[in-house]
Amino acid sequence: MSPSGSSATAVLVDEVAERVPQPVDPLEIAAVLESLGVTDDVAASDYSVPTVFELAAEVFAELRLQTRAPSTSASSAGEDPGEAPPSPAETVWRGLFSLAPLLVLAAGLWGLGEAGASRRAVFAVGLGATASILLTNGPIQAISRRASFYLGLGDRRAAWRYLLSGLATVLALAAPAASLGLLVAAGVGGTEPRERALFAIAFVSAAPLWLLAAGLSLVRATGWSAVSFGLGLLAAGGLVRLPMLGGTQRLELAVGLGYLVGVVALLCFGRWAFARGSQEGPAAPLPPARLLLTEALPYVVFGSGLMAFLVEAHVLGWVGAAAPGESRASTFIAFETGLTLALPPVVLSIGLAERSLWQFWSFARELSERTPADDGAGFCTALVRFQRSHLLGYLLRTALLSVAALLGGELALRSGDLTRLLRLADPGSTELVFVVGIIAFVLYGGGQLSCLLLLNLSRPREASRAVACGAAVLAAVGGPLGVVGFRYAVFGFLAGATAFALAAAVECTRVLRSADYHYAVAF
Repeated sequence: MSPSGSSATAVLVDEVAERVPQPVDPLEIAAVLESLGVTDDVAASDYSVPTVFELAAEVFAELRLQTRAPSTSASSAGEDPGEAPPSPAETVWRGLFSLAPLLVLAAGLWGLGEAGASRRAVFAVGLGATASILLTNGPIQAISRRASFYLGLGDRRAAWRYLLSGLATVLALAAPAASLGLLVAAGVGGTEPRERALFAIAFVSAAPLWLLAAGLSLVRATGWSAVSFGLGLLAAGGLVRLPMLGGTQRLELAVGLGYLVGVVALLCFGRWAFARGSQEGPAAPLPPARLLLTEALPYVVFGSGLMAFLVEAHVLGWVGAAAPGESRASTFIAFETGLTLALPPVVLSIGLAERSLWQFWSFARELSERTPADDGAGFCTALVRFQRSHLLGYLLRTALLSVAALLGGELALRSGDLTRLLRLADPGSTELVFVVGIIAFVLYGGGQLSCLLLLNLSRPREASRAVACGAAVLAAVGGPLGVVGFRYAVFGFLAGATAFALAAAVECTRVLRSADYHYAVAF
């Protein structure tokens, strides 16, 4: 090849790399070259190669070498979170810190009750904080996707800017959503203005908390989320106990201040965490808002659907039939206590899921380097086997955590301590919901792990189909059983979680069967 031909080929390689960063085979490159107007005549005259297919083979070989090079240069930065999987100890700590915000929220609600707030006021604050998760989980999935992309390139400042733009969007959605909730509550009746105000404050204020905490988890700084939540709790507790602060608005001020301090602390810790190890030079510009919204929509649909699936499981228990002489409040407390006790194992296993994903991508990268380009079937089969083995390992570890939680929960229920603390009128129903719910959450976690891998492979629609399958089964089974008794609605959750886990595993396997393509276009 002539020097001019070699120089022209190098330029062509860079142009093709912008369109296909990780090509699967030379035929894919040939299609791109033809779309660029490169014919056999152009290949011969400009690149000194007889045909487009031979030129595509040369470009493919160059791109394969380039895709292997960044792993050594990126590792020198030492700050890229995608370079090495978290250690087992870090996995445990990440799981514990993932549980910390929920524990702080529970402690805050208990503190409000101890400070003299009514049970209805405490419930309004808790409902607002948890309802905001339904609003933010969809955007979190979308924001995490692109922010992780910037982090993988070492551009932490661009990731932080994108996170802040997502924060502004969530806040813009939170205010009208809270207003809609207030209008519905006022129309239905049964709530006081103060309770509606507490709900709105907690709903709008908690939304940025969950989003920023998710952002910190992307850079392995989950511990700072727990610190921020703790600072907010201390601020709220200190204000509500000030003797010189009287008036009926003291509780509202304490709740608002607590959330404000938490958000400010998260912003400060987040800016510091994202600034560490960022590459030199200006941050990458963000794409136009229209393109960002188009890209984010499928991920928002998945995240919102996943939260709606969990809410559905709760609602079926709330509206289920109560026993004669049993109040609606007592059935609500019994059902919610059982599901809440069943939740910690799957939250603690978040670190296990993240470690499994790190290991998958590490294995896929090594496998792609040693697999011949014409052995796509072997590449896919190896990934399917790896994914199945890690899914089973995750389920086994989560089940072991659940057994420990089951023993602790049973001990607390049977000793009567938890019954007296929460004033449970029907501890038998709580125990049934707890035992069945803990099994359901193990299966739910398995489905979530498969869906996270689908999201990593840019397949959010397949993940959404699995969620829809689980939600449909939950409604079909849990609805009729709830008519028999509210406690039996939890069996609908078990059936829905089983369907969700199976559907997600099937979708994941189907995608990995053609992983040579999906792996290539995942970025």
